[in-house]
Amino acid sequence: MLSVVWYEWIDGGMSCSVPPAGVIDRNVRRNRWVALMVPGDDRPYCGIEYRGEVTVRDDYLPVLTRLATRYLGPRAAAEYLVGHPSNVHLRMERGRFRLWDDAS
Repeated sequence: MLSVVWYEWIDGGMSCSVPPAGVIDRNVRRNRWVALMVPGDDRPYCGIEYRGEVTVRDDYLPVLTRLATRYLGPRAAAEYLVGHPSNVHLRMERGRFRLWDDAS
């Protein structure tokens, strides 16, 4: 399954925040092995992949706050977070990196 998520690299690992009982959360609880891929925008296309086992945590609010600020900016993030439903924090550490490109 391929899903777009807001993500961050912090303290030696990747974090994202997703709705509880949503498709991503349900899939991760069934199989904790995931890959996060960050592709480039221009040709030749290239990117980085980070693979490993994810842990599901309840400490989502600091993560969601940082992500919303990063992706929306401070003012829009503050509005976005007002009354936002609870989420879960997906955290991957000790993963493996793989670089890829389609130049060949």
